[in-house]
Amino acid sequence: MLCASPLFATPIVSVAVSGNPPAAGEQFSVDVSIANAVDIVSYQFDLSFDPDVIALNGLATEGPFLTAGGTLATLFNEGTDSKFDSDDTTPPGTISFVFGALFTPDKVSGGDVLATLKFDALKAGVSFLTLSGVQLFQDVNDEPVQLFDFDVTSGDVAVAAATNATPVPEPSTMLLLGTGIAAALKKHRTRNAK
Repeated sequence: MLCASPLFATPIVSVAVSGNPPAAGEQFSVDVSIANAVDIVSYQFDLSFDPDVIALNGLATEGPFLTAGGTLATLFNEGTDSKFDSDDTTPPGTISFVFGALFTPDKVSGGDVLATLKFDALKAGVSFLTLSGVQLFQDVNDEPVQLFDFDVTSGDVAVAAATNATPVPEPSTMLLLGTGIAAALKKHRTRNAK
């Protein structure tokens, strides 16, 4: 008798802009997400970007993935960045050592957002969003074991030129008409005065 073993898709850690692409001068969010996860108990990643096009606007905030298993006991590190930590040696354009872990013996499967990062769009252009140092730990017999079989998908963000939304006022027809009448009356009076 043959027994079918369950087939699991390879976990994927990815990065993408949340919402519409930004224009220069706007703020936007980037989500680092996981899909096809099985029995995950912790994760870690670094994210690099072009600091000439976008700027980090605060450190990472925890996404809902780890708490999806019903636990509230998580440990989350918002990462390090030289902009927010003067002792940090992280090069500009990198937030490093963002991690999350479960405190309880729970484990989480499925997919959702691991962390969200907020950015300012500085100028029009394209910035890479490169994930590196990604680590996943899976529960195997109540022990965390590093998972090596997963995919990482980096991305980019296209920042549009700033839009000048200030409308240019058009001259009022009545104002032009009134000015024309006033000029005609003045000219008429000048002629009659001679």
